[in-house]
Amino acid sequence: MKKTLKNPIFKILIFLLTVKNSHQNTPCDPSQALPLPPEESIHFENGSVFHRGQLYPPELHWKDGNVTFGCFCQINEENPCLVKCCGINQVLSDSDVSNCVSTPGGPIGLQLRPQHLHEDVRHLENAEEHFRVFTREICPGVRSRLQPEMFPEDNFTLYGNGSLYAMDRLMAVGEFCFDLDEEKVLRALVCITADTEAVTVEESVYRLGFVVSIPFLVATFIVYAIIPELRSLYGMTLMCYVGCLIAAYVFLMITQTFVYHGQASCTVI
Repeated sequence: MKKTLKNPIFKILIFLLTVKNSHQNTPCDPSQALPLPPEESIHFENGSVFHRGQLYPPELHWKDGNVTFGCFCQINEENPCLVKCCGINQVLSDSDVSNCVSTPGGPIGLQLRPQHLHEDVRHLENAEEHFRVFTREICPGVRSRLQPEMFPEDNFTLYGNGSLYAMDRLMAVGEFCFDLDEEKVLRALVCITADTEAVTVEESVYRLGFVVSIPFLVATFIVYAIIPELRSLYGMTLMCYVGCLIAAYVFLMITQTFVYHGQASCTVI
């Protein structure tokens, strides 16, 4: 038995089972929970925790190490949750995917747009009228900003139950967040899933092809430029063609390498 416990594979299996069981023992999905700092919370003898105007009964909070988490979305299930990307006095930056910038003038509500709402909530002007808005990190991996005004495939629809339909799939709380940008336009950030990552790998192959092609195109251009015998009408035409290919490949590499540039820079490229 002692030899079995020393087996590294056995230890890994025990670790994975422990992690899996720890997630199963939480009273709610961790993406729908908030940390309850002890300096901002009141703990009662019956096990309840009071934090920022919300009372969490014993069955709706748990402790992970030294941090207590409360099931915010389960406190009042009549009003579904909606995640705000940035803090109370912050909005999304216009020049980066998910960076937040401070705004003067106090808290700003999430102003909704009818074209992004399902018919059952199309009458709403502010998210706070129907949803319980809170701030948290939506996903540890890559996030993408949807821009339906520039790309029709980025169009999204928010449903009354708090789910979002975008990128040909239905997303739950924790997979997306909303916030205004610096121009006070409502934006949505979504988590990149495995399917999207597969597309990213395909795009990486294309970028690699561009990188490999550019040096040979540059070499061809230089050869035709320095050898007088090759600077005929055909040679000059080929040089123009190769020069256009070099410029096109460089700009394609730039636009496909970065998830988001400012709107102005994308337009220029």
